[in-house]
Amino acid sequence: MKKNETPNFSTKAYVKLRPFWDEFVQYKTSEESEAIIRTNKENAAKKKYHHHLGSGGYMSAIPKWERMEREMMARGVVPQTIQKNWAERWKKWLYGHGGTVDPITGLLDWGLEISRAAERLFHARAEVASGLLKPNREKDELTYALEHPEHGGRTRGYRAVSWYHSFPANRGTYRSHQRKKEEEAERIRKLEEFVHSSQERERSREEWM
Repeated sequence: MKKNETPNFSTKAYVKLRPFWDEFVQYKTSEESEAIIRTNKENAAKKKYHHHLGSGGYMSAIPKWERMEREMMARGVVPQTIQKNWAERWKKWLYGHGGTVDPITGLLDWGLEISRAAERLFHARAEVASGLLKPNREKDELTYALEHPEHGGRTRGYRAVSWYHSFPANRGTYRSHQRKKEEEAERIRKLEEFVHSSQERERSREEWM
């Protein structure tokens, strides 16, 4: 279409497309389609972290990661992801975006591209351990680390599956009013902390003056 050409419908690869080609061209050149393309390009430009999964995606990458971990464990090397009991989706997201495990020490390693997210993920784990961060369903440590909410139709660290299937332990909260109350309470708590911190800074400034 971009070259203003038509496929050779006599070939086996395209013979079944002939009845739909004109309709397809009409749609792809419509205002609706062009608006979707513009939106997708804008969303792609905002993306901060790009995966290294290749065309096979998570489907082909996960067995390789699992085999890597088994082989390390067989040599007596415990990967840091297992040693520290990392959640599957954190681990898969990290591996999928260039994170690695040292085959000798088992320690995690990553490049500059995802360094901020990786460091925030470690910080989030510490915040949860201290009780300062209370993860809830898709608003968990990984969401905190990436500084961007999940998309409703898929879950990072997994294939294109919904939250309902990605977070089975939290299925009971999907229609829970209590969850909304807790989220509102958390929002108010953070606001109060901000106000208190601002007041403290103002008092310090007045005392200094």
